[in-house]
Amino acid sequence: MISKEAISMTVKEAVAILTKKYPGRVVLGYWEDGDDYIFNTKPIKAIRGLAAPGQFVVTKDGDVYGTNPMRHNLDPKAMKKI
Repeated sequence: MISKEAISMTVKEAVAILTKKYPGRVVLGYWEDGDDYIFNTKPIKAIRGLAAPGQFVVTKDGDVYGTNPMRHNLDPKAMKKI
């Protein structure tokens, strides 16, 4: 976990946090939201009937949670590809 005193983290560190919590996800790209990152992902293997978010937020504190494009007003054209 990133300590609460941490000022920022790199994209690489945030991806590592996300994939540790959700190892079945592949990161396609990201948006920056202040000190947080929002990642666009897809599953490694399509699992029939799986309802899971495609976007996840990784906070500077190391918390990870699912989100959606409308909640964060994400513009697909502004996504930085990985």
